[in-house]
Amino acid sequence: MSKDLRVLIADDMPAVRMILRDMLEKIGLATVDEAEDGEIAWEMLKSSYLNPAERGFTLVIADWDMPGMTGGELLRAARGFGPTKVIPFLLCTSLAGQKYLDQAVSYGASDYIVKPFNISILEQKIKYLLNL
Repeated sequence: MSKDLRVLIADDMPAVRMILRDMLEKIGLATVDEAEDGEIAWEMLKSSYLNPAERGFTLVIADWDMPGMTGGELLRAARGFGPTKVIPFLLCTSLAGQKYLDQAVSYGASDYIVKPFNISILEQKIKYLLNL
């Protein structure tokens, strides 16, 4: 994969962020930023598009269930902001079931991945989302 891609991981669990970062680096995505909650992720996401000196994110991977601003709320905010309306957004959660998938789709998620997952599933989803 291209190292020019920039990924934002939003998850309140440091271990999950570390695992995701490691997986992303192994599949060739070297530019990875992290946020420990949805509010910080939202500020980072907006800033990446409003600051001309900064390169916007190519993909957001967000946990569904975070304190404060949830992944779903982050997704809805991103879909309501012009520059991030179409950014690929992967919701990552331990909540399985059609109800959660339907809700993620209704919020505008590009895709949904259920924890635990392995590197090949993550790579497959990213390739699909980024048309690689």
